[in-house]
Amino acid sequence: MKPHKFRVATMPTADTFQLHIYAVLAEQERTFISERTRAALKSLEARAAGGDAEAVQKISNRSQALAKGRIQLNRTKGHDTQRQQADDRAARVKDAIELCVLKGATSLQAVADCLVARNIPTARGGQWSPTAVMRVMQRLGLEMSKANAASVSS
Repeated sequence: MKPHKFRVATMPTADTFQLHIYAVLAEQERTFISERTRAALKSLEARAAGGDAEAVQKISNRSQALAKGRIQLNRTKGHDTQRQQADDRAARVKDAIELCVLKGATSLQAVADCLVARNIPTARGGQWSPTAVMRVMQRLGLEMSKANAASVSS
């Protein structure tokens, strides 16, 4: 079995050794950023402890922003938004899926192939797979037989 050759879209000619070097450099930069951030926060806290009103306000603002980002309501709103976006995307491909079934697609793979042939991208712009088709059909409440029946009755 031949191993797959790993490729990076932004560096298609990079070999494995070069990719390892880039990964190490990226990890090192993350470490540097983390250290600079910690040092800046420590300096800000020292200034606040010394009575600097601006530093105290910045710490207060940061604490409030962090707390706000962690509340359950924001997570729930985010999940609701993601669900709505997924529902909207599914609704946009419903007719195409039903048309594929009407034209004779009898399996999830056949529907995926039909969508790819029609140049209909997935939500992230990729190629359709049977799993992606299944998930969209489940979201729409479609089954192969129901999609076929809906297409025939239209």
